Amino acid sequence: MTWDIAGITSYAEFIAGADFSENAIRAFAKQQNIAPGIAVGRLQHDDHVDRSHFRALKKSIRPVGGA
Repeated sequence: MTWDIAGITSYAEFIAGADFSENAIRAFAKQQNIAPGIAVGRLQHDDHVDRSHFRALKKSIRPVGGA
C-alpha cells in the first residue's frame, strides 16, 4: 500500500500504512522534522523492520570528551 505522506500526522498512522520503504521513511521523517535515522530506530525497536534494514539512514555518534 502506498500512502500520501502529506496526509499522515502521527507515527500510528504511518505504521497503519505499512509502507516501510526508504522513500516513505525519509518522507515521514521530513514531515515530522526528525532525522530519518530516528524513524528507522523506532521502526526497528517496535519490530516493524529488521534491525539490519536501513542502517545507512542511521548516523553513528560518539561521546565528546572523557568521562
